[in-house]
Amino acid sequence: MEGSELSNSEATYYESRTMKIETKQARKGLKAKHHLDMHSHAALKSFSNSGYTRVIEFTRDGKIKTEYQNGKIVGQKLSEFIVGMMQEPVIGGDPMTTIAELVYKDYNSFEHNAHVLIPDFDLGIYEGIYDVRFNIIESDPANIKMSAYTLDGNAVDNLQISDFVMKNTTGDKQIIDAMSFSEEEQAYVLTGAFMPGTIETNGVIVQSNIMYEGARIDLNL
Repeated sequence: MEGSELSNSEATYYESRTMKIETKQARKGLKAKHHLDMHSHAALKSFSNSGYTRVIEFTRDGKIKTEYQNGKIVGQKLSEFIVGMMQEPVIGGDPMTTIAELVYKDYNSFEHNAHVLIPDFDLGIYEGIYDVRFNIIESDPANIKMSAYTLDGNAVDNLQISDFVMKNTTGDKQIIDAMSFSEEEQAYVLTGAFMPGTIETNGVIVQSNIMYEGARIDLNL
């Protein structure tokens, strides 16, 4: 998320000498700008009109905004989750952008049930899990040359041999005897005695403040 702003509006009324009628209810909202590629935009859009109806907010100063209701900590109730159209990049302009807006069900709910958590860790150092895609460049039973990159096209060049999991077609693990990385080709070379099967990461790979997870691909020899 690159930035956010409130999209609140106060209630409006019709007033005369003898009456006051609410003509439009107060609205509590939060609008955020995201730099996303096409895949991430589609993932974000999938939350529109979905079963996700509550949201927990993480603030800039490291706090977590929730509500306390009926003895439970819950997220704030949403009435709408609006994902705007994908704004494609232009020369000299911003990268691909998506505007998303949260509209809360009832602004009074947080005011009456606010529960703010202060974690004992720094939320700002965590960037989330990056999906990694593998691309096999060359392969034979002894050597597999492959690249690894995130969905936005950035090469992942710091994986270790233990970060890879190879299995044969029956699901048994295959041993990787050695691994090297070519800076020039931005490619890993895995060495062993391989059979057809699959390649993936060993679960979620945690590296300092970045985490990676690789999608499984088929290995055809």
